Amino acid sequence: MTAKYPQTADDNFLITLAQRGDSSAYDALCARYKAFICKIARSYFIAEGGDTNDLIQEGTIGFCKAVADYRAEKNNSFPAYAALCIHNRIKDALRSALRAGSSGVPALSITDDAGEERIANAIGYADDPVTSYIRGENNEAFFRKAEKALSARQYAVLRLYLDGFSYAEIAEELALDMKAVDNALSAAKSKLKKLYKADA
Repeated sequence: MTAKYPQTADDNFLITLAQRGDSSAYDALCARYKAFICKIARSYFIAEGGDTNDLIQEGTIGFCKAVADYRAEKNNSFPAYAALCIHNRIKDALRSALRAGSSGVPALSITDDAGEERIANAIGYADDPVTSYIRGENNEAFFRKAEKALSARQYAVLRLYLDGFSYAEIAEELALDMKAVDNALSAAKSKLKKLYKADA
């Protein structure tokens, strides 16, 4: 099926049409920003944990809000505004999960110092390499440390995952099965958390 709008169509043009109810324009925007949404959501997953699909879904809801509310004359560039909306939606979801103890995360009191620190880390306030990555900084130091700490397979899986590749795509790219991808990513996450604690 041929896309209604070319890939070169301007964001603002598509946003205006989407705000007028053009579902094809909205679909084109979603397709264009899918990897962008996944990258943000998966960075939170690496930093704190949780269900990746849930985080991507929350990020997509934030993206929908960005499309609906964006005003070129009032806001910064659309990618910057969309990133803000995606981050805020995921942060709200993590706050709710941490307070309620859902998704396997222990319930924490919002007034408890330890709880505040845990929430801060989960929603990207702590200044660690993963948080820098979430904020879009060019942090090659993070990747150099990760490469030293991880096995070659773990590092390759991590890089592809943070670049927005799905488990299936990583498995195909690296000639692995899905279980091996999951195991490598879990091991990488565990090692990186220990690395952050050692550097703290």
